[in-house]
Amino acid sequence: MPNRLIHSTSPYLQQHAHNPVNWFPWGQEALAKARQEDKLILVSIGYAACHWCHVMERESFTDPAVAALLDQDYVSIKVDREERPDLDAHFMEILTAMTGSGGWPLHVITTPELQPIHGGTYFLPEPGWGRPSFKQVLTIICHHWRHKRSELLQETHKLQGWLDTHRSTIPRGQVGRVDPVREALSFWSQRFDARHGGFGEQPKFPQPTILSFFLREAAKSRDLSLAQSVLTTLDRMASGGIRDLLGGAFHRYATDRAWQVPHFEIMLYDNALLARVYLEAWQLTGQERHAWVARGILDDLLDRFLLSDGAFLSSLDADSDGEEGLFYTWTGAEIRALLGEERGEAFNGAFVDESEGVVEGRAVLRHLGNPEELSERCLGFAEELALLARQRAGRPSPCKDDKVVVSWNALTVSILAKAGAAWGESRYLDAARRALGAIDTGELHHSRRGERIGEGVFLDDYACLIQAQLDLYEAGFDIELLRRAEVLAREMVQRFQPGRDLPLQLTPLDRPGEIPARTEWHDGVTPAGNSVAWLVLRRLGGLCGGEWARIAQGVTTAMEGCLQQAAPMITEGLGVLDFAAPTACEIVCTGEPDAVLLREIRRRLLPGLVIRREEGEGRGIQVCREGCCHPPVTTLEVLMRLLS
Repeated sequence: MPNRLIHSTSPYLQQHAHNPVNWFPWGQEALAKARQEDKLILVSIGYAACHWCHVMERESFTDPAVAALLDQDYVSIKVDREERPDLDAHFMEILTAMTGSGGWPLHVITTPELQPIHGGTYFLPEPGWGRPSFKQVLTIICHHWRHKRSELLQETHKLQGWLDTHRSTIPRGQVGRVDPVREALSFWSQRFDARHGGFGEQPKFPQPTILSFFLREAAKSRDLSLAQSVLTTLDRMASGGIRDLLGGAFHRYATDRAWQVPHFEIMLYDNALLARVYLEAWQLTGQERHAWVARGILDDLLDRFLLSDGAFLSSLDADSDGEEGLFYTWTGAEIRALLGEERGEAFNGAFVDESEGVVEGRAVLRHLGNPEELSERCLGFAEELALLARQRAGRPSPCKDDKVVVSWNALTVSILAKAGAAWGESRYLDAARRALGAIDTGELHHSRRGERIGEGVFLDDYACLIQAQLDLYEAGFDIELLRRAEVLAREMVQRFQPGRDLPLQLTPLDRPGEIPARTEWHDGVTPAGNSVAWLVLRRLGGLCGGEWARIAQGVTTAMEGCLQQAAPMITEGLGVLDFAAPTACEIVCTGEPDAVLLREIRRRLLPGLVIRREEGEGRGIQVCREGCCHPPVTTLEVLMRLLS
């Protein structure tokens, strides 16, 4: 018999709907039951594409013995982190405070009043490697709850006090005490992996917001040495196993320093942000190989992520047929049998190394030559790659999480708009407009699946959707997009800002207070909602003037302390400073602007750029900098001089 999760909109929750565990979705029913029956709460958080979530589901949550323990002593709540980023952030903060690290599946055991007791990620089904089994953990904690409650609560109160103190603190800093841009550049430069690209050791994540920050600073200073670490990273990632060679999109992260073996799930938000970085690298350097990778990402999204209404689904699973990476990996013999001995041997020499980058005896396809020659090598093996792609299409496919998340779709609309405008390709602009129409349908919600609407809305949804409206406006000057952006921006400030000169909350001000309200100002795998909100308000100030300049300044005041104390964690938000830099640029287009000149503007990486259109006779483009607008430009030579 299915449990309560059978009625949820989340594919992840649906995956657990036939467990013997008496799962509840998050809500008052579950919380009230725990209080009435004086039971502990198990909060279990994951997402549909998560490999280890699947493993624990098979090993533990389908086990009748585990189900019996949970149903007797606990109220078990299952949460999709993608539907409820507020709950995910809250319990991840608790888990990190308890253990020093986090991840998914995320498990926190709490009192009936939601005070944290114990936390962990993946739990073993049986004892091993010096660790207890999941059943032992559940049994021991329940024993303490029943027989040593005062001792348990004493430790719980200490942790809760620490969390309350740190959670309520919004950094305040003295303006000008440090240069936040220099701080962030120094911090991340010291952590750059000069050999393989990227930052840190392993597992290694792409971190696109940091890469974009370096490219922007290189464009402002004309110092390409700042960009070299990014260009190295982009080349190594594109050549590595983290990129799906046959599709074009990127997997979520690499398990090694050299980008060889990925964690195979593919997420929409990762690829929207990575496509932006590769586009910006092309805009900065003019190197076509970066545009080639960006195109590959976008084409893969249009092929495998696009839904019938124009929106984009959330993710592709890491597993197929219950095995991680099976869809994406090959043996050399398999390829020789498909391509023939001679062609297969040549292909294997270029893309298959069965001594490294191997998962369960099968190799991840990756480019084995000079990373800068990837696109040329792929063009040389175009027929072979197409044949392998057709063969792979017949394999059991990874499951799709067809939930539509507004903020992730909005990030995708933004890069489609920017790429379409920069390359003059209408198919990307058309896809951006269609996707925008699918997610901005009136009252804003965070997610939906088909016609079923998910719960709530978050700051990121508003901020990223406004950004998408502005990016599409600048790509085609549809004034209705700008007007809609203003409407959404007013709603965003009213619904999420608790007071003047304060950062915006993650959740609306009128949200029920089951957990403490959060203010997210650190960028993570996606830009923080405050970073994007700050940027769009500043852009509205440049595009529309008036009240928006004042509102943007209020948010700037709110974020100054964060920048002074934690600039490296806010690399997306640092983009706001570009609009006050000497290199900031306002382009005013009158009438029907010259398409060739406009294309030249869009082909360049110009941090702090605002493009707006004014009604008027004739056609003209004015470049404005530092309060001075130059005469209308009529030739490419003059335009390039002004932009430089």
